[in-house]
Amino acid sequence: MNTAGWICFASVFDKILFSYETATSAKVNYLSWIFMVMFLPMTPIATYAIEKVGLRFSMLTGLALETLGFWLRVGINRDFRYVMLGQTMITLGSLFIYDMATKLSAVWFPKKERVVSTMVGVNFSIVGNLVGFVLPIIFITSEINLENEFQSKLDLQDEFYHMMLTMAIAETILLASCVILFQDKKTDDEKITRILLINNHNTNILPQVDHHQCNITPTTPYGNRSDASLSIVSEEAI
Repeated sequence: MNTAGWICFASVFDKILFSYETATSAKVNYLSWIFMVMFLPMTPIATYAIEKVGLRFSMLTGLALETLGFWLRVGINRDFRYVMLGQTMITLGSLFIYDMATKLSAVWFPKKERVVSTMVGVNFSIVGNLVGFVLPIIFITSEINLENEFQSKLDLQDEFYHMMLTMAIAETILLASCVILFQDKKTDDEKITRILLINNHNTNILPQVDHHQCNITPTTPYGNRSDASLSIVSEEAI
């Protein structure tokens, strides 16, 4: 939805300028170039959040910002600045989503499938671009009529409102679905680290015994241990 929100104004540039007196060429262009301007400075922040805080938190943060932005744009007929502010929020949220494809592939897919899953995730934005060009065709059907300018503006404003409302509802459904269904999944490295930490803790609390008198194999993080004990620890850790 983020790329659809980004590109949906491109094909109706002239109708926006006609419909809204406060809209200027610079303001309408802002709706597109804000994505490019924010990409470089905000990407390190989004990447840090994904690595340190987790996929679920980052995904929900990004979708929440996008949802807020889409609903702000519904106020397009009140003040065009709502659209500009909403587009900025969508931009901030989309950066969390864009930078997540490779991390999501590494966590959720086996090695042999990661190239394909990353390719699908990264290039799925093309589908968003397609949706962004199709939506104006569906919703913005009125033509500019200079003979009846006032009614023509009202018709176009109503169509823009319904397009913004539809996109906001779709984004809200997407956010709700991710809140319910999307859960963090531990990577193999995280599982191994947790197993070693638990084993180390178990070693520290073992009673001291004389291994010369007892035929007991000591349990250490790197020493020998029975398959049963390792199985129990692994199940608890995972």
